Amino acid sequence: MNNYYAIFVVLAKYNPILSCLIKKYFNMEIDSHFIKTADYKTIQVTGAWGGVLGNGVLNLNLFTERIPIPQRIVLEVDTDGKTVKEKYKEGKTGIVREVQVGILMDYQTTKNIYEFLGNSIKDQEKLFQMNKNIETDGSSSNS
Repeated sequence: MNNYYAIFVVLAKYNPILSCLIKKYFNMEIDSHFIKTADYKTIQVTGAWGGVLGNGVLNLNLFTERIPIPQRIVLEVDTDGKTVKEKYKEGKTGIVREVQVGILMDYQTTKNIYEFLGNSIKDQEKLFQMNKNIETDGSSSNS
């Protein structure tokens, strides 16, 4: 191995492209470990909003769509102290798009995620087709 090896190994910790180059040219592998940050959370995403910035970076904001939570409600109560019905509601109408996280991605990262999503969609479609076939086979055998 040449003198550039040590430099590449250090830089590869911070750059996945260099990591691939090291594997290609030095015929080695590097373990990649996933560590969750303290504020890691799983979210349900129902949509996205964003676009490409002037510097070429993709800005992607992921949101969860839901109905608005009332700021205030008035309940009608009968003489026994039991709630009968909602009499009045105060708050927003329509839908709320609650932005959960904003993501900034360079071109190569965007392409990598695009490829990952494309492969994941193919996997989902296979699973949906398998489930559809199972349901079809199950319903026809019951006849």
